[in-house]
Amino acid sequence: MRSACGAGKESLSRIRAALSETQDAMGVTALNDWTARYYQHANRLAVLHFLTCHSIPVVLVDVFFHGRTDSDDRSPNTPEEWEPVLSERSEYLGLTGESELEKRVFHAFIDISGAR
Repeated sequence: MRSACGAGKESLSRIRAALSETQDAMGVTALNDWTARYYQHANRLAVLHFLTCHSIPVVLVDVFFHGRTDSDDRSPNTPEEWEPVLSERSEYLGLTGESELEKRVFHAFIDISGAR
């Protein structure tokens, strides 16, 4: 869930510009660095923004798995257990759920407890 951007200095500058444009479009006022934590999701939001700006009808579906039974797994085991994790991500990124772009983001929870 957490991830940082590992781009080099030149690429990082372009990435930050794209993320900043996305934040502006979404009305995000949080000062947290989108390349430092939850970068994967921030990057997907930037792609969503880019495609939307180019009149490409698109949505983003985040897929979350739950119900793992192996003892070493620390992932949430129910959709309800995912909620605080997702709330933390939204809070860090400054997302409120109110922007038009965020209304194009959906969550799918897949129970894999019966999978082998």
